[in-house]
Amino acid sequence: MKTKDEATDNKVVKKAPAKKDTAKEKAVSDEKKPKKTTAKKKVKKEEATKVVSNNDAIVEAEETAEKTKANNLKLEENIAKLKGNKPNQTSDAKNDAKKISDIVTKEDEGEEIIIDAPKTASENQARKERLEEQAEQLEQKKKRKNSIITLSIIAALIVIIVVVITIIGSLNSTTVESHEFYQWYSGQKVEYKGELTFTRKEGITELKATDRKVTLDSTPVYYADETSKVIFPEDMAVVYPNNNGMMYRINHFADVVEENGEIYLETNLATTTNRTKLEKAFLYDGQDLYFFLERTNITVNGTTYEVSPLSYAIVRYKQSVEIYNYEKDEYQVIDTTETQDAKVVTDTYTINMGVDSLQTAEKEQLLIKGLSYLQEFGTTEETK
Repeated sequence: MKTKDEATDNKVVKKAPAKKDTAKEKAVSDEKKPKKTTAKKKVKKEEATKVVSNNDAIVEAEETAEKTKANNLKLEENIAKLKGNKPNQTSDAKNDAKKISDIVTKEDEGEEIIIDAPKTASENQARKERLEEQAEQLEQKKKRKNSIITLSIIAALIVIIVVVITIIGSLNSTTVESHEFYQWYSGQKVEYKGELTFTRKEGITELKATDRKVTLDSTPVYYADETSKVIFPEDMAVVYPNNNGMMYRINHFADVVEENGEIYLETNLATTTNRTKLEKAFLYDGQDLYFFLERTNITVNGTTYEVSPLSYAIVRYKQSVEIYNYEKDEYQVIDTTETQDAKVVTDTYTINMGVDSLQTAEKEQLLIKGLSYLQEFGTTEETK
């Protein structure tokens, strides 16, 4: 058996290794402590490096912003030069810069804008010259087109004016050569010989003969060297009593001719002469003169006067009634100052020459005095 001392010694022996282990652990712990200090220093060093890196990034960003700003200013100046504006006109320059710039990259929260460089001055000048040349060519084409249109309009107007002048000249002036004419004025016969010219201007008709110049009214002028032919210096109306009293205008200088018992109206146009048969009608000058195209009985205050075709009567209100009988070449003036009752009575109609009215079985109407309001003879199917 072991003694107590031995047991105690054994215990002591047994505990010693434990202490040794504790020392080792302490040594290990001491070795670890310096390592922790090194790690902290390393963290601080990394944080310092990170701060420096952030500062560098800020500086770099500022430099980039300055470069971008400088590029934008240069771009604005170039755009202003191209547009002919001053560099300080930034609003227009910015708008144009936006149109020609391209956004290339965007990083993080900020944006880096890369703008295409403007074209060189020579390229812009060449483009400008091309545009000016194209504009000049378009302007020249437009001018040529306008010139052609203007010339066409002028030519058309000239043609129209010539035609109108020709027609008006033919209507307002006519010349009859180598004919002898005569008229009756208040019972007096007036003869015209030689070359005669009928001229109408502003409503006045003149006859120029070799030895005289006469102002004419609506009194018919008869051909002395041709049978049954008469010319009218003024406009006349042709009246159709049996056709509802229709009236048409015959222009001045028209001829009326009798051939083989038939009556024809000849109207002289610019290039041709129209010839139309007239029947069951009479002519009226819109005032006092009635021209008869067929044998007619005229009654004045109860007395009847028979006249041949191409004869006429003039009724001057409350003064006189003048009757010319072409067949007999006889002219009569009847005084009607006290009583005036002048009529033409036929089987189908009655003309009251005292009041210028026409009466038929259907109606009674006043004759139209404004001949210019009448439709021109020959322009309708009934008168062609």
